[in-house]
Amino acid sequence: MSWTFKSRHKNLRIWLRVPTEHYSTQGKLIVDDPGVPVEFHGGYYETDDPKIAEALQKHHLFGVAFELVDGTPVTDEYFKGSSLDTMLQAVAKGPRKDEVLLPKEEEEEKPKKRTYRCKECGAEFPSVYHLTKHKREAHPES
Repeated sequence: MSWTFKSRHKNLRIWLRVPTEHYSTQGKLIVDDPGVPVEFHGGYYETDDPKIAEALQKHHLFGVAFELVDGTPVTDEYFKGSSLDTMLQAVAKGPRKDEVLLPKEEEEEKPKKRTYRCKECGAEFPSVYHLTKHKREAHPES
């Protein structure tokens, strides 16, 4: 079976698997994985490989930058379940016995920060600096 994809971009290039490489101790470039490039020529790409067709249909640009024009779409039985289905199944199963969450112990109240009070007017301040500044400005004669 053959699949043909069409893109509005004439020379679209997509990496289904990005190449990996590293340099040896002698400074030579060593390619670990050559990757899997998909190159559209004149806006079209044709493949006979069902794995490449499946990967292109799973690609995040499918339906945006390119689409399937010839060949039957790879059916859902080829795809694994979506992440939403997996999450719903996990919620339905519930937590494992060793994952049961116990209620948190009540936390002790944190002690309040110290406040400084003016003896003359009763105003409160967060630091001695603010209190002395207040005394200089509000009560200069005392």
